Amino acid sequence: MKSGFKSSISICFAALIICAANPVTTLQAAETTMSTEYSISFAGIPVARSKFRTTMNGDVVTVTGNLATAGLAAVFDSTNATSVSSGIISKQGVESQSFKLDYKSGERVRSTRISFKGGNVTKSTVNPERPPNPLITPIIPAHLKGVVDPFLASMVSAANPADVCNRTVKIFDGLLRINLVLRPAGSEPYVVGKRKGEGIRCAARYEPVSGHKPASGTVKYMADGERATIVFGAIPGTTLYAPVKASIKMKAGTVSIRATKFAQIVE
Repeated sequence: MKSGFKSSISICFAALIICAANPVTTLQAAETTMSTEYSISFAGIPVARSKFRTTMNGDVVTVTGNLATAGLAAVFDSTNATSVSSGIISKQGVESQSFKLDYKSGERVRSTRISFKGGNVTKSTVNPERPPNPLITPIIPAHLKGVVDPFLASMVSAANPADVCNRTVKIFDGLLRINLVLRPAGSEPYVVGKRKGEGIRCAARYEPVSGHKPASGTVKYMADGERATIVFGAIPGTTLYAPVKASIKMKAGTVSIRATKFAQIVE
């Protein structure tokens, strides 16, 4: 059972690549801050919670976040991660500028630092370094062009709802380079606190590019078909959309992510 919970925590971090970015209200000169919280469960059992604070100042966005194990998962494997992402929002979407992640799970500690320019990675360090492994698909320079960090990857700028799901997101987190291929899958109602709406549901396909083990059963399973759905909610008065819930099917069970808070901070 312990190994099951440990695996579920790794799944949570993978899931947050899909559903971690926070909503932003508008591209304006005045500074605006949003607070968002997510509840994460595995096979119906609460395993983690995350909190994000997004600050918009003109077209510059900064997202600070924290994810920690919760419930029974915290008994088997205490995990905590903090992140800071910064980027620029345009009509075309988001462009990462920097990404920082500090991760601790039991005795295991890892830090990641990535710099971007023009959508391309200019520098990436992971400490401790991953040992060379011939079983891992190498990351080459061509894989690091036109990418976004995992915590800004879910910010969607779309002129109309039909465009939300018609896209492929190229993600790099320092160790893995993946594509998230989205397509329209209807609509779905959602409730976050006092906010209700009709969300746009996207089917998502995980496409490994590099940094993974092609022979891994988990990688093969995730890449075989559309294992995830994401529901995006519109941000009133803008052309921006943010994830309000997601579901990822794994061999051992289903990871569910649900927004529990979605509010503007007035300071």
